[in-house]
Amino acid sequence: MNTSPKIIYGNFIDGSARLFTKYNDSLTPGLLNKYGFVNLFPEYFIGSFNNGLAKVFNGLKFGFIDRNGSVIVDVKYFRGNDFGDGFSITSDQKNTYIIDTSGREKKIFDDILISSQFYNGYAKVASIELNGSVKTEGLINTNGEFVIPMRYKSQISDIEYFYDDDIYSCGLIRFQHDEMFGCTDINGKTIIPFEYDYISKFFNNNAVVRRSDKYSLISKDGDILFNSHYDNIKIIFKDLFLAKRDGVYKFIDIDENQITDYEYEDVGNIEFNMLPVKQEGKWGLVSLNQNLDFNTDCIFDNPPIYIEGIIFFERNGVTGVMNLSKEEMMDESPNELKEFSLN
Repeated sequence: MNTSPKIIYGNFIDGSARLFTKYNDSLTPGLLNKYGFVNLFPEYFIGSFNNGLAKVFNGLKFGFIDRNGSVIVDVKYFRGNDFGDGFSITSDQKNTYIIDTSGREKKIFDDILISSQFYNGYAKVASIELNGSVKTEGLINTNGEFVIPMRYKSQISDIEYFYDDDIYSCGLIRFQHDEMFGCTDINGKTIIPFEYDYISKFFNNNAVVRRSDKYSLISKDGDILFNSHYDNIKIIFKDLFLAKRDGVYKFIDIDENQITDYEYEDVGNIEFNMLPVKQEGKWGLVSLNQNLDFNTDCIFDNPPIYIEGIIFFERNGVTGVMNLSKEEMMDESPNELKEFSLN
């Protein structure tokens, strides 16, 4: 691998690329435009770009920048989601807001709500009881109107209130009620009964479900599609899955036939067609994009994160970044990788 370049930059998208360089001996994020101008942000962590804006965090508050590095939404919110469908849900210490990509506050709720990202025109919102142990969920549209009232109650068991699975897809949205998962349609009608310990979002009309620590695949109609039960399942593409049994993940098709010889101890979440994989106790990254021949050795401590041509990793307790040419830049700071997602 080539090491110690002056800057590491990723793919150019809409005229700029994400970059990292050393600033006061620390790994520092920035943007590189097509004319070679570099805009550094030593005071910010920078998230993913969505709808042309990226969430930034200064250690206390959130805001948004565009691909030129201009601050479009002031760094003034205590919580904020990535943009989706042209809107983001943010909150300060008193209210919750729906803002557009200019930073205009379109809707104001006189309460602090947590929320998912807008997707296909809708977002989940929830209120948290004062003791912080119970949330009540509903669904809103981009106008801030409730299409499903907040009526689904569940215990909070993790610091993450919403996940990638909490989006409206294939005409269904999952909820958790009385500790069991099910799905409703946009009118709030229950389509998938609340009888699962876990259910994923629907992808190509199928979803992964768990019951009594065993996973299977169901259709939008609730039909069980896999005859066997697995220790875990991840949907890769329409008819491609990773299924875990006896401690090993294997690629299978919809008929449960193994279709490659690749086997992994563990796999992470797929982001931008990049799959983190674990072998012999270490993590690597494999491209699932047929047009991108890229993979790394399994040498990292944790699942690498891929965003716009940059890989964020931790190796032997030290964080670093890598581009698709496998040039690396290391940083002694332990916070860069952990804070990068800005959740």
